[in-house]
Amino acid sequence: MAALSPADTFAPSSRVRFREIGGEAVLLDLDRGTYFSLNATGTAAWGGLAAGRTLGEVHAELLARFEVEEEILWRDLEALAGDLLDQGLLVPGAAG
Repeated sequence: MAALSPADTFAPSSRVRFREIGGEAVLLDLDRGTYFSLNATGTAAWGGLAAGRTLGEVHAELLARFEVEEEILWRDLEALAGDLLDQGLLVPGAAG
């Protein structure tokens, strides 16, 4: 996976369904029939990324919401976005 940029945007794949349950999320890949779970931070990240906000905007939102070091959050957010892309749950957006 290539490094992601703060200006990158994404969209949910047409094959993924999202359900939030108790502050955490479950993603269902309709093609594979597999489920993915996200913790509260991952769920907040998914919400921003799926809404088309840039990776940098989502990073700033999460920094304001969760107590975490900026560099650690960026690394974790970049890894999450990369994993979601690799799994085909997110697709690059127009600016991505």
